[in-house]
Amino acid sequence: MSIHSRSYTLNTTPARQAHVRVIPNGNVMVHIADEESPHLAEFDEVTFQRKGKITQLLAEHIEPGKHDNWALPLNHGDANELATLIDQAQEEFEILMRDLS
Repeated sequence: MSIHSRSYTLNTTPARQAHVRVIPNGNVMVHIADEESPHLAEFDEVTFQRKGKITQLLAEHIEPGKHDNWALPLNHGDANELATLIDQAQEEFEILMRDLS
């Protein structure tokens, strides 16, 4: 299992960079340039929503005492790549859990 890291240019004005890590334990971590704290969400807390020329990665991460909603406006190609990375990480994790049982 390996962590996949990518950098994407967000469809914002001005354009900002987002550094995304897809972690096979079931998490996506996003650090947006010029923001102090990274955003975190589990795979089942993220969805992709296509809107015109962009695809929004929407997340609603809830943990005790903290509720973090966030969205990344991505171009369609980057969103497709990220969705594929998440799918691959989920599959890797499921294979590992099967092998361990």
